[in-house]
Amino acid sequence: MTGTHRKLTTLATCAALLYGPALTAQTGSVLSDLASDEVQAKYRAAAAKQIACDPITDWDAQMSAFAANATSKWDRQAMGCAVEYGAQAMEDLSLPSNLIWAVATFRTDNIETHLNVLGAHLEYFDVLDKSYSDHYQGAEIAAELGLRWERTRDSARKLLDRIDPIVPKVTEARVLRAAFNLGSTLRETSPDAQSAALEAAIEDLQIAIGENPEALNGLAQLLLGQVLVVLPEFLGGDIDAAITLLEQAQALNPGDLTVHRTLAEAYLGERETEKAIALLEAALQADVSGENPQDLVDDAKFLGGLALRADRPDLASQFGQRRDALLTEKPFLETRKETAAMGHGGEDPLSGKDPSDLN
Repeated sequence: MTGTHRKLTTLATCAALLYGPALTAQTGSVLSDLASDEVQAKYRAAAAKQIACDPITDWDAQMSAFAANATSKWDRQAMGCAVEYGAQAMEDLSLPSNLIWAVATFRTDNIETHLNVLGAHLEYFDVLDKSYSDHYQGAEIAAELGLRWERTRDSARKLLDRIDPIVPKVTEARVLRAAFNLGSTLRETSPDAQSAALEAAIEDLQIAIGENPEALNGLAQLLLGQVLVVLPEFLGGDIDAAITLLEQAQALNPGDLTVHRTLAEAYLGERETEKAIALLEAALQADVSGENPQDLVDDAKFLGGLALRADRPDLASQFGQRRDALLTEKPFLETRKETAAMGHGGEDPLSGKDPSDLN
């Protein structure tokens, strides 16, 4: 189905880390967590006004607004409103209770539209996740991101409730439900809820691969492969099985650079450096004309880092040049410049080197 397989792939990698300390429930910085309930309520009220979208009531206008910015990953306000408009439009769109009825009433397109809107919600989790800081985060931005996260999760859950009756017959819906369980619990979620969501996602992905391994161009293999790579063995991790799944995903979707970077990283972790290098070289030749430009910038940075790990600075430089060219052509894209504490910005306070520089 068109539009549902964008970049839902970083969700599994992050969610699988929930057994470590990095993904405990968080609402922002330590300082903001220590603030009083009254102060927190004040920040949330201000955030609610800040993220409010202009009201649109006409269905065609809602869908037009959704289509215009549903992939604007460089602008969380514009994409957030697009996701909201899409969800509002789905409330007025009839969804058959089962696949047979959908075929009989010629409403299979309604199912696809729901899946596309749900897919945009899942991608928005990734956008929000990348907006959180690993260092100090002010109370204002913490309140904004927390509110956006909660609203997106609630909206996506409502869409899933509508889709739920058709999940047993539509593999794509099952894969997206798994992606929701992985992505929606990255932040603002208790460890117990994260653990339950991960178990549910793994079950859905295993069933989906058995049902239709080609669904969404191998997205189920990619998500499950990422989980199995990151999980320790005593919790079900299996690097060999993960690599097999990732190789299947790469064969089904050779133009997705996120597949390249996930598999290349797995190869490097297993000291299969030559395989990783071959995959990095293939990534430089892949047809990425249909990819989101923000994804291309992000992937180029990650792939360049892998090239440095593989001791191939020449490949890293090529990824860096590609990334720089994209940022020059489209200056509105997020650079994902790393931010250090104590005001050092993106430069290492000891070396003075920008860690984003791959050249």
